[in-house]
Amino acid sequence: MRNYIIQKLILPDSNICDVKEMFFRSSSARYDEIENAIIAEVPSHIDLHTYFNLIPIQHYNEFLDIVDLKISINFEGRAEIAIYQNQPGYADPKKIKSLIIDSDDNKQKDIDFGWQGLKGYLYIIINTHSSLFKLIDIELKCFSDREISSTGIVCCTYRREEDVLRTIETIKKSYEQDKDTFSKSTLYIVDNDGGINLELVETNFLKHLKNSNLGGAGGFTRGILQCHFDAKTHVILLDDDILSFGEIVRRTIVLLSLMKNPKMGVHGCMLENEFKTQLHEAGEFFDLEHRLHINMHYGKNMTVIDNVKAVQYESFGNCHASNMFGWWFTAFPMSIFEKIGYPLPLFVSGDDLEFSLRSYAEGFRAFISPVVSVWHPSHMSQHSPLRIFFITRNRISYAPAHTDYSRVKKLINIALLEAKHFALTKRYATSDAMCLAIEEYLRGPVWFNESLSDWLPKLRWTNREKVQSLYFL
Repeated sequence: MRNYIIQKLILPDSNICDVKEMFFRSSSARYDEIENAIIAEVPSHIDLHTYFNLIPIQHYNEFLDIVDLKISINFEGRAEIAIYQNQPGYADPKKIKSLIIDSDDNKQKDIDFGWQGLKGYLYIIINTHSSLFKLIDIELKCFSDREISSTGIVCCTYRREEDVLRTIETIKKSYEQDKDTFSKSTLYIVDNDGGINLELVETNFLKHLKNSNLGGAGGFTRGILQCHFDAKTHVILLDDDILSFGEIVRRTIVLLSLMKNPKMGVHGCMLENEFKTQLHEAGEFFDLEHRLHINMHYGKNMTVIDNVKAVQYESFGNCHASNMFGWWFTAFPMSIFEKIGYPLPLFVSGDDLEFSLRSYAEGFRAFISPVVSVWHPSHMSQHSPLRIFFITRNRISYAPAHTDYSRVKKLINIALLEAKHFALTKRYATSDAMCLAIEEYLRGPVWFNESLSDWLPKLRWTNREKVQSLYFL
């Protein structure tokens, strides 16, 4: 049997997110960034019923092959520790266990509790009793006879040196703290700029793959191929411009290692980078015919308990129902590529969605919960004629593989109507880009073998009518 730490306590970080209520609540306790601990200098109430630190116990019972689950608390002082359960159909939380802990003898205490068969999710409340209390860490630990996953962590980048270096540092920090979990993993940075501007020192853990500018589709495929060459069992795909705690990557590797279903991966929920507490999605269903991303909780504030509760409850069903796994952060078993092939060469915009539809049809599902979440720049502010060109061309190009002729024809007619609408509202560059997208589709699949240099000369206005940020910070 091997010992696993499924999740560790996540605390605020001024470089990632310092909104305290995403991690803990207390009117008197504070987070000390130097000591990396929650400190209470007077008797305090510390509430861990928060977005990043809840425990999705129903997910773990349903999807993970585990035994002997327990909570381990690293602390200094004296306090009452209470474990509560929220579950669908019950208005009030249920207290699962409560005990007094004191660090006089040992700063780390293991707490056993009856976890088998529990529904909903758990959270921890701490009421401190001493004049000084330090909460250093909380770990959810288990045993399993599963081997640690051999995971390729693939980050595709193009001229975003500052962003990708930040991502590398957060993952390396987690790697240094838990080399056992990362023992079979490798971080691949796929550099679509060919290494011209990005300089990296390679190690056994970090590899720099210099690539041509083949867009996100080509860059991620290059990383997936490297995972095949290196006999990885799983791959994590992540954007270079995300903000993430390294603990999220570590949690994902553990989840992949323990998953019962060999066709199950992990999909990271997305928060809006402009407003750190705003949810973008925690599982989506894409309706191709109506071009709708169905997501019931978009825009909700994740410091509001009722919102967190609703999102966590629904995320369990989304593990079965979601067919959209955005590559801002998604993990697949490598076996999926042997069954359905690689991403289509769509350059950017829609490559992840098309692959998601194929993988879902093959029976692939994903573990989805707020405990695996990252921040990503809002898609709303990324509008430009160039982006509209790729979205329109790619969507009507991959639609025939996923629906029938009448629906494809409907998609083309809708694109023509939208192009007319943009022209009549004097957004000529966007209208022109949509018309060109339809022309490219009608050329047939020859453009699969072309590159950005073939398409850019045809676009007369690539960056006009670009949307300004919706957020005024």
